[in-house]
Amino acid sequence: MFEVGEEIVYPTLGVGKVEAIEVREIQGNAQQFYILRILSDNSMVMVPTDNAEAVGLRQLIGQGDVSKIFEILKGDIDEMSANWTRRYKDNLDRLKSGSLFQMAAVFRNLSLLKQRRELSFGEKKMLEDTKDLIITELSHAQRITPVQAQEQLDRIFDV
Repeated sequence: MFEVGEEIVYPTLGVGKVEAIEVREIQGNAQQFYILRILSDNSMVMVPTDNAEAVGLRQLIGQGDVSKIFEILKGDIDEMSANWTRRYKDNLDRLKSGSLFQMAAVFRNLSLLKQRRELSFGEKKMLEDTKDLIITELSHAQRITPVQAQEQLDRIFDV
């Protein structure tokens, strides 16, 4: 269970802060909810505490995991389908896992693929969205600015 004030990750939305844990009545049933403020855009999200694991809420990666993320980012491209729609679906499934390790692999693969050929519109958007999510989590996990986290990624991919 997460605590009020804790920074956590909501897959596909990014880093959020638990603002409150409240009981609300929904269709006559009392349910406990995490009230999250997504830090990137200040939006609020309610997640039933019983459903937190199913939607992939998780703690920020620890400092020890940061180096593992950079190892993944520096790795070689994975074998991927030549069909962009199949590749997009495979990448989307990896992102839905909520794992930053999977997200880093998707970002690396799309970044390296982009150097070889044009990405589809959907893949370009996925690349940018994934980059933003990685930068946000790395900046919070390392207690650095998003600009510094962006510079770390840029150094890896020689942007």
